[in-house]
Amino acid sequence: MKRLDNFLSAGILAGAFVFLASIVVSSVLAAGPKGTVIHFTVPHLPASPGMTQDGQYYCWLPEGTGSYRAVICHLHACGADGAAPSFMNDVWWTTLAKKYHAVFIAPMYCTCGDAIACRNWCYPDQGQSHLNWIAALDTLAKRTNHPEISTIPWCLWGHSGGSYWVGVVTDKYPERVCATVQKSYCTNMTNPLAYKVPVLHQDGGPRDLVQDDGCFNDGRNHNAHWAHSIDPGSGHDCANSRELAIPWFDMAMAMRLPDSAGGPASKMKPVDTTTEWFGDMNSHTIAPLASFTGNKNNASWFPNGHMASLWREYCITTNGAGKVKDSTMPPAPYNVIGTYSNKSITINWDCDADLETGIKTFVVYRNGTLLKTLTYTARNNPDYLGTSGYQVYGFNDEGNPNPAPAMTLTDATVSDTGTYTFQVSCINYSNLEGDKSANLTLSKGNVTATKPMAQMSIPKSKHIGLAFGGNPALRDGPVALYDVRGRLLIRSDRSAGGSLNALLGKNTDKIFVVQPVISTK
Repeated sequence: MKRLDNFLSAGILAGAFVFLASIVVSSVLAAGPKGTVIHFTVPHLPASPGMTQDGQYYCWLPEGTGSYRAVICHLHACGADGAAPSFMNDVWWTTLAKKYHAVFIAPMYCTCGDAIACRNWCYPDQGQSHLNWIAALDTLAKRTNHPEISTIPWCLWGHSGGSYWVGVVTDKYPERVCATVQKSYCTNMTNPLAYKVPVLHQDGGPRDLVQDDGCFNDGRNHNAHWAHSIDPGSGHDCANSRELAIPWFDMAMAMRLPDSAGGPASKMKPVDTTTEWFGDMNSHTIAPLASFTGNKNNASWFPNGHMASLWREYCITTNGAGKVKDSTMPPAPYNVIGTYSNKSITINWDCDADLETGIKTFVVYRNGTLLKTLTYTARNNPDYLGTSGYQVYGFNDEGNPNPAPAMTLTDATVSDTGTYTFQVSCINYSNLEGDKSANLTLSKGNVTATKPMAQMSIPKSKHIGLAFGGNPALRDGPVALYDVRGRLLIRSDRSAGGSLNALLGKNTDKIFVVQPVISTK
């Protein structure tokens, strides 16, 4: 980790108080989407009773240039503040942030075993933690030279006490909130604008339902854009709730974020109700508005049939934990590279998570034949016993192992004289295998890999020479053309002109990834 400053004055006013922040920046993640992790502290307001501990904030900022589009907040339960740093290594959540070029923040509101202290932060009005949150965004905006962080929309996720907090903040600042997920605790919202925010209530056993049913029903009586998912196989724990929570945010951000990067929350789009569906809370029957025969006032609301189907799958699962039945393949691994030494090759890659059912494992192929299916074991913790997968998720939604395992494999059965072609694929928790990666070739000790240059949109009317003529690596070849899922479409061993242009002629305004082929030893 690299400490930039000891104590930096953020120069941010909240009422009459100036906040100071200590900022620490760490390196990018070892696996999955690449980003920078920033950790800093915002002192609590000396109000009565006020927060009794300073607010700490762990922030993941995706690689890439340009303005950020949203802030995703992941807030722990009372007493679970120690889990906050672990989310900086969560491939599933950071994939969501990468997709929308969003800042991912895990606040850490310490209670130090004091129940009163917990109430002072999870009840924002009592502890003024909402002002600490806003000050944190302003601090991050200033220190990263991204002023838009102070004004872009929020997506708020919280568990238990954190759930209560995100509900109150949604009710207090509905004009700032793109979507909210409340896990295992509900908030009575009274602001009419909060009813226009897509809110997903997620619960387990009876303890949650006694209180949450009333909150949800009250909102639906006001025609709120809310849904309520119940996992009968879990209790107050998070279990597999992210399989519905992350698609909920994915849906909301795609629908509501401003078109221009860095656009303020005031430019958010309203919820599209032209394709809305409803789900009966008892039978779990789903239908579009025109054919729904139940009582809409106590039914779950959805913006479309896809989200309604995911909700139904999650609620009717009977295997002990709510699950989503995914029908889409996970993305292909990318940035596949290799290092050869002494008759052994070590292969490394990156991969984004499937937003519905994550990453369960990887499969490595050699010369088109299965070489190995990787296995991962969670570390010794009661939350994870009997489970396996790349990262599995516990009571507080935290992943294990943490940090996320390196995406790597060493093959010590190669020779100096042979030729080997390696590919990697991903399997999600629905046991669906995605497309294979681009080839990595080892031939007589030389490793040939493709390294991404850029993703570009090429209208079929534009000649490939005009599109890439200024780039010698693409002009002089060899080059490979992939689609955005990483599938090889064509490789040209000469200049990029003729063969690629012929392929483009079959497509209209499709996005491709064009890569030069680079040899390394």
